[in-house]
Amino acid sequence: MNKRKYGDWRDPDNKYLKKIPYWDLFRNKYSKSSIKPIFLTLVDYLLFLEKKFQKTLLMANGIEILTYFQEVINTKEISKSSKNRYRYFISSYYNYVKNFKNKLEQEEFTNPVPTKDIYDFDGKTNALYDLQHDFELLSMKDIKRILAQLYYVKPNWVYIAGSLIIYSGARVREIAQIKLVNLDIKNRWFLTEVKSNKSEKRMGMYFFPEFFQEDLERYVKLLNLRDPECKYLFPSKWRSSSSGHISKRTIQRYMQEVRKELGIKALTNPHAYRDFINSRREERGATKTQLKFLLMQKIPDVNTNHYLKKYKNRSVLRDIYDKFNPFEESIKPKPKL
Repeated sequence: MNKRKYGDWRDPDNKYLKKIPYWDLFRNKYSKSSIKPIFLTLVDYLLFLEKKFQKTLLMANGIEILTYFQEVINTKEISKSSKNRYRYFISSYYNYVKNFKNKLEQEEFTNPVPTKDIYDFDGKTNALYDLQHDFELLSMKDIKRILAQLYYVKPNWVYIAGSLIIYSGARVREIAQIKLVNLDIKNRWFLTEVKSNKSEKRMGMYFFPEFFQEDLERYVKLLNLRDPECKYLFPSKWRSSSSGHISKRTIQRYMQEVRKELGIKALTNPHAYRDFINSRREERGATKTQLKFLLMQKIPDVNTNHYLKKYKNRSVLRDIYDKFNPFEESIKPKPKL
């Protein structure tokens, strides 16, 4: 590893430093001797991303990280310890940035990404995305087109899964593993296992609008006719599947197909719908605590599992959902002829 390959990491005018978000904050965690190889490794990685994927460091995903190791690290004649060092440096940087961003999302902050202007994070929009990407914000018109495309073009289960993601704000993993015993169509809620960086592993509850009840009830009846022993709302078509339910990747793939088919420029990964409904609720006056409960984020000093066991509390949460729900029945696709 050439120690002067990308210049001195202590030089404030080093052009590579400006490409590493949160670098000044991150480097304070390590000694000067440790930070040198980390800097060189991160620059190697960001140049790889720019060349192969036209992406910045912070926008990389798991597949691109894996590709980097397969195409760059594993093809080099370097020792196993050196490969592990690369992995450690990159993972430590990502874990720090992830935890730091989570803390920043809890309150207003000034975005530390190098820029001529100062951007304030207001909890509704991610200034980091705005700086690095030029895309339109997801609108209600986009949502309506997406639901129609799911309804008329895609398999019925895809329309149901996509609708639940959009209407409830649940994470795609949580939608994929809904059990039929945890679905209450009459009361318009479903329980599912919550597992995210912002919350411990537990059961969470989400809601859907009244006008979606009929479509969901019809789907469940057909599901029971096809397989009376079915346990999941979205079962895997492969009987050998260890989980028994559809994978989140399958749902994500269909949702991205719709975006491409419609030519929508706005960000429409499943988590974007979660951000969309949360922003609309906040605009309608929902408090931070209400927002956290509706999205099943970690609530300080509240045992959520115990709280949701009480049906009275469930009804209270459903009323809060209805009060701040931005979706009207006009958004629902018209029945197929």
